[in-house]
Amino acid sequence: MPAARRDISVVLDAEHDEETLGDRVRIALGDDADVVESVEVLSRTAHEQLPEAARSRLGTERGQVNVLLRIILRPIDRTLTSDEANAIRNTIYRAVHEGPVLELI
Repeated sequence: MPAARRDISVVLDAEHDEETLGDRVRIALGDDADVVESVEVLSRTAHEQLPEAARSRLGTERGQVNVLLRIILRPIDRTLTSDEANAIRNTIYRAVHEGPVLELI
């Protein structure tokens, strides 16, 4: 089955690692967690390293990071529709994002 790829930008407290993020994703999706093939951190930028415009837009604070995540979704028995993949992306976003500004599409 073809994979659906979604990239999301989230704000996190700096101490979170990939394992913690994976746990949060699995817990949030519950029985649907098996559709997630992988969650990969593409980049991690500390609050202090972000341009001022990005800090303002995201609402980051000291001790937080902006993380770009790539999510690969691939159920074993069917192909996800775009709407289904987006709904899963939004569930994951809500589960891991810790910033004050929600940027859901």
